[in-house]
Amino acid sequence: MEDALRKPTKKIGEMFYNGDVKKGAWESGMFSADYGLRGIYRLFVKMGSAKFIINKAGSIFSTYYKPSVMKTEDTGENSTVLRITEFADICPIMENRIGGWMQKGLEICGVNDINVEISRAMTKGDPVTEYAVSWSDK
Repeated sequence: MEDALRKPTKKIGEMFYNGDVKKGAWESGMFSADYGLRGIYRLFVKMGSAKFIINKAGSIFSTYYKPSVMKTEDTGENSTVLRITEFADICPIMENRIGGWMQKGLEICGVNDINVEISRAMTKGDPVTEYAVSWSDK
């Protein structure tokens, strides 16, 4: 993960986002979702509701990152909380890439007014990394 994701993402932030590595990581996550969700996957995301896609987040996440655990807590009609409870060697770059991926995935799903915020972070000493996510319907 260091050579394939962290180092290149850090360089992107340094070179193209005036040294703002977190912003570069967020944008890299958005690009990754846009690129990865093509073909049949894009159709699947567009056809599903935001809730349906979010409820699949844990299984999708654990496919990309091993070992890792992400849990979804349904908190409202157009909001949710996703928690990473296990992730080997998590860092702020990865936390932001994941947040950007979530944002773009919801954009592809077709919802509006998307807000993805890292409300707690293992990298800041919290026991979990938590994403507070909200949106408005199509």
